[in-house]
Amino acid sequence: MRCSFLILFTATIILSCSEQTEHISQPIDSEAEDFSAYQIEDLGNGISRAIKRSAAGGLMEKGYIFEGKRNGVWTKYNQSGKPAEMTSYVNGKSYGPDINFNNLVQVDNWIEMADNQLHGSSVTYRRGRRMQRLNYDFDVLDGIQEFYFESGMEQGKIRQRVTYDNGVIHGKMYYYDEQGKVTVEYDYENGERKSGGIKE
Repeated sequence: MRCSFLILFTATIILSCSEQTEHISQPIDSEAEDFSAYQIEDLGNGISRAIKRSAAGGLMEKGYIFEGKRNGVWTKYNQSGKPAEMTSYVNGKSYGPDINFNNLVQVDNWIEMADNQLHGSSVTYRRGRRMQRLNYDFDVLDGIQEFYFESGMEQGKIRQRVTYDNGVIHGKMYYYDEQGKVTVEYDYENGERKSGGIKE
């Protein structure tokens, strides 16, 4: 499902570029990236594919360029030639998912970006199990944040849930036991704990 999403995202970006929408079709400026270390293949309609290789010829990175800037999905590879990171770009800036993989090509981090900033969910995994899910509004914690047990039979189960508003705790904070039962509940207002305690 995630692979399908990434393919669809890439196709959407490339089609948008070929249509030369107002958002992407900006004049090439001094901030255009230097791709001299890449092999460049002209795909037509102003789109090029860039490939970077090591001195030994191993694949290191590849992606698409439009008007001198990164667009679509760019992939970095580890020394074994497996994907290590996939990042989505629009006009040289990170937009959409930024995904980091371990050596088994399991997702370690799934981060949603907008304008080079954290915007949306940031999820951390360990050996395929979710460890935490944070939510951001342009680099500021906002919304429900969740943390999960990191070891034992309960690994991957919810351990703590807390609500943030514009970077501060505001609302409920819950702690859970291994069976998913709430053991502690607090009420916060603008970062200050107002009430709550151990649940009977």
